[in-house]
Amino acid sequence: MRQVREFEAFIGRTLPKQLRVLYTTVNGGCPRRRVVGGTDRLITSYLGIYGGRFVGKVSRGLDVYSVIQWLGERILVDDSFALPLVPFAELFGGDYLCLDYRASGVLPTVVVWLHELSHDLAPETYPVGNAFTDFLSRCVPAEG
Repeated sequence: MRQVREFEAFIGRTLPKQLRVLYTTVNGGCPRRRVVGGTDRLITSYLGIYGGRFVGKVSRGLDVYSVIQWLGERILVDDSFALPLVPFAELFGGDYLCLDYRASGVLPTVVVWLHELSHDLAPETYPVGNAFTDFLSRCVPAEG
């Protein structure tokens, strides 16, 4: 739980309860319900938070700190401290699922962040859930 609190301090936001539970029970990895409902988007893996000094505990080596550093200003909309978009899962093809705090600094929606269309201080996204629980309820198992 300490790592979750440290991550929340790092991003300047409070995570949805269900994502906090996910991070304390599993640290990243491939979900069973991999297809984002209403889309053809496939979740490759959830990003772990136990990166950095917790190396070796992240599935596939993808941790959210590294992804935030890599995405840099392409997930920012201004120079405020708190992140407006917080990636939590990698999608097949290089895009990311993000918590979107732009409309409400407290209750994020879930969006797909489009890597090919996003630019510095101009992220391009589209919604896939009104809340994290809504997003989870829309995910379905992959066929095959």
